[in-house]
Amino acid sequence: MHKRFRFYQVIAIFFLLQFSACCKDNEENLSSTITDIDGNSYQAIKIGNKWWMAENLKTTKYNDGIAIPNVTDNTQWEGLTTGAYCWYNNDGSTYKDQYGALYNWHAISSKLCPIGWHVPADVEWKILEIELGMTPSDADSCDNRGTDQGLQLKVNGTSGFNGELAGARDVNDGFIHFSEYGYFWTSTTSVENTTWAYDRILSNTNSLVRRYPNDKKDGFSIRCVKD
Repeated sequence: MHKRFRFYQVIAIFFLLQFSACCKDNEENLSSTITDIDGNSYQAIKIGNKWWMAENLKTTKYNDGIAIPNVTDNTQWEGLTTGAYCWYNNDGSTYKDQYGALYNWHAISSKLCPIGWHVPADVEWKILEIELGMTPSDADSCDNRGTDQGLQLKVNGTSGFNGELAGARDVNDGFIHFSEYGYFWTSTTSVENTTWAYDRILSNTNSLVRRYPNDKKDGFSIRCVKD
């Protein structure tokens, strides 16, 4: 009798552990927000097997607490080879909450995103695009690619990515293309020129996604992906 009781006790513990693991997984899948070191909260969305931020990064500090320089002067911005950020038109009160910050590529490091997240590499963007229906050959190409993946990634798109067309800070021309284009850095240096890095560009005039290398001194939006 005692052995039978212990047998059922073991079975009960086994199912309890299975139930706990299941609940833990469900709890993780329901998680939809992350917070950066500044206290900004972001919606997150799971696309395929990856969690992506569904808002543009707006932190003014690396995740170790070190401040990222806010550079407003165009001449100073042009000469940078270290990390910096700005708000579009240097106007954080208008653009910060919805559109986030614009970062030069030099700001990208393991400490830019919240702990446990990182700036996606070019290949991670390709995986995202293929998950949304782009062919692998299109994903590997440059310029405008795909069919309706850009439409899916933009605000109100079916993927939930909510890509804002926040414009950019061009190293030569200053602030450009607000509400016309959204520029998003990858962490991957161009194979053609080490002073450039790959990005993704969404447009308000078509439903494609542009993959193109741009000057690392440009200021673009950042989306983070979970490690």
